[in-house]
Amino acid sequence: MSNNDSVFHSDPEILGGEPVFKGTRVPVNTLVDYLESGESINDFLEGFPSEKWEQVIQLPPRNKPSPSNWWKRCRGSKRKMKTTHLLGILLVATLVGCGRNEEKAVETDGSASNLTANNNGGDFEYGPCEHCGKKFKTLGDVYGHVGNCPKAPKDTEPAPTVDELPYHYGYVDSVTFSRDGKWIVSGSSDGTIRIWDAKSEKQIRKMDRAKGFYNTVAISPNSKRIVSGSDERMVEIWDAENGKLLKSLPGHTGEVFSVALDANASRIVSGSGDGTIKIWNAESGEEIQTLKGHKDDVTTVAFSPDGNWVVSGSDDNTAKVWDAESGKVLRTFEGHTSVVESVAFIHGGKRVLSAGLSKGFADSDRIKIWDAESGEVVKDFKVVGGFISCAVMSPDQKRIVYGCGSKDLVVMDAESGKVLKKFEGHELAVMSVAISADGKWFVSGSADKTFRVWTIDGEPQNE
Repeated sequence: MSNNDSVFHSDPEILGGEPVFKGTRVPVNTLVDYLESGESINDFLEGFPSEKWEQVIQLPPRNKPSPSNWWKRCRGSKRKMKTTHLLGILLVATLVGCGRNEEKAVETDGSASNLTANNNGGDFEYGPCEHCGKKFKTLGDVYGHVGNCPKAPKDTEPAPTVDELPYHYGYVDSVTFSRDGKWIVSGSSDGTIRIWDAKSEKQIRKMDRAKGFYNTVAISPNSKRIVSGSDERMVEIWDAENGKLLKSLPGHTGEVFSVALDANASRIVSGSGDGTIKIWNAESGEEIQTLKGHKDDVTTVAFSPDGNWVVSGSDDNTAKVWDAESGKVLRTFEGHTSVVESVAFIHGGKRVLSAGLSKGFADSDRIKIWDAESGEVVKDFKVVGGFISCAVMSPDQKRIVYGCGSKDLVVMDAESGKVLKKFEGHELAVMSVAISADGKWFVSGSADKTFRVWTIDGEPQNE
């Protein structure tokens, strides 16, 4: 067995083949994103306690390939890579400037020495430590020294605990507005759900039962209940007014990527990595129906306005419309060449909006509008930016807002496909977007650990 195989592996049954740390379901590229955003390995280990120090420091350097040899995509807290070798490349490039002749400082958590790495014809030498002058042969030696240098200054003030942090310290994977526009609800890879005042951006409440991460959140029209889905394969119902967990709904055998409520909040629909969709009684928590038909992860789900239909998108490149009562597939929409990331009923349920990734660099990500009855494509738009991750239609049906893994936020004319405005501000991939009921605001959640509120015609309001 190679050293790589002992650290991470790829299994089609786990997150659709995304490389993960061995023995866990945590994507290796999550660590890469932590490092790219300025966090330390210790920060990563605190956020994902199932990971081991020994695994992290064994990721090897590789010769960096050309961009044409790889592709990636975003979904929730995860990214897929075409080769597992690239993960080691990105990690070492982030830490030590792989493939460069100049020195690059290794980011640390502030309690450790500054260490540099030199590339001398492929033989890596790390150091010296600016406090004691020691040099190191391997990354393991470097990080064994981090925090333990006898001559490094020690922090005198204790760091705040997780419970004291009034912000997310992981990806903001899911965001939504309350119906009245007063609250924003966010779910994160830090294992918390948070409620915020939409205008003051102050945190109102925090729920933090999950050991992993929350992929998805939804709030009832009366703002009394929050529904969430996590990588712990659980759908959960919360009291939004006091933050108490009311019910946990077991049943899925894969992580839950998407949840939604019907118009009167009587039923919940959930989509999972086990390839199924489940409909639940929102009051009792009883499972009403399991919908089977997708051949891969179900990434996104939604009810029709009248609650009679469910629409879903999947890693199998299709979207489907289901009868919510019988569980039968009514229509299958084929046309996306890769993962369908977002679906929604629009125009009163007469049409379906879907956003999907392209198969590779030769094609463009697409936003499609379908006739919900006939299944025919009504509109087909190319996406500006890369790696679309989310898309929503404005309440007046005139504009589409979408976010991408390339950090782009775009407002598009829903009739012509013309780009009306691009928004900049996030430092990493956009994970989720939602529009307020009055159509004046939209909120975006990002891998940079922030959410931002924007006027749909203007600039960011807060973050």
